[in-house]
Amino acid sequence: MRIKELCLASSILFLIPFAGNSTTVYSTYNYMIDRYDNGQLINSFGSVDGGGAIAVSTDGYVFSTRNNQINKYSAEGQYLRSFGYVGIDSGLAVSATGMIYAGNGNNIDQYDSSGTFIRSFGSISQNGMITADIFGNVYGVSNSRINKYDSSGNFVLSFGSSYSNGYLATDANGNIYAVSSYNLASVIHKYANNGDLLVRFGYAGTEGGLAVDQQGNVYSSSSAGINQYSSNGDQVASFGRSFGDGALAASSVPEPSSISLLALGGAVVALGRRKR
Repeated sequence: MRIKELCLASSILFLIPFAGNSTTVYSTYNYMIDRYDNGQLINSFGSVDGGGAIAVSTDGYVFSTRNNQINKYSAEGQYLRSFGYVGIDSGLAVSATGMIYAGNGNNIDQYDSSGTFIRSFGSISQNGMITADIFGNVYGVSNSRINKYDSSGNFVLSFGSSYSNGYLATDANGNIYAVSSYNLASVIHKYANNGDLLVRFGYAGTEGGLAVDQQGNVYSSSSAGINQYSSNGDQVASFGRSFGDGALAASSVPEPSSISLLALGGAVVALGRRKR
């Protein structure tokens, strides 16, 4: 199989007017969470550690890490509660069934939707990132590789390449996205569910956020802001603000009265990093 390469060097990225749909994007900036609707900043809310992570559930709740705990907010940013434990600069994800996964510095901790601890499993780097797909599989970064675990926490396989603190995301088809180096550039790698590399494209900061919406649009953060790519890897928009390492998550509001999550393979995940 020939791998399609669509790499863009950071020096030739173009700022394109936002080609929006009904997507809401959450991004961390200056210890808070920015909320964008169709590329426009709506409000900032909450609190996130300098190296914190954010995630969004299928019923629209926003989660962030702060002081080694998980904070829960409404979609509009109202604080609701804190629970659990998260290691410093560790990942955070929410599955389609509402299971919450957080890195504890060595393993992945699983909580139910009410915040009750269930178990620890797997192995991740101290600041390893996490995502989950529509099939209930969970992925974590360990020693610059991506480890796949089934819904019971059993190891399945190791594949691909990711920065040791690189971000992960999945799409509605169960494909996995990671940020890694290629030809001296920091680019997005797309893998099939079995670990096969499908395509390389775009640009993301080495510690930048990564998210995918239900339509297959991919979002990454860099020092230029938030970049949006089509499912084919073509850049279609740049918007917002970022330190180049801000966490990202995406959701959709198809009707004013309801919120349905744009799936990152059943989990909308975004992971932040540096202290600011």
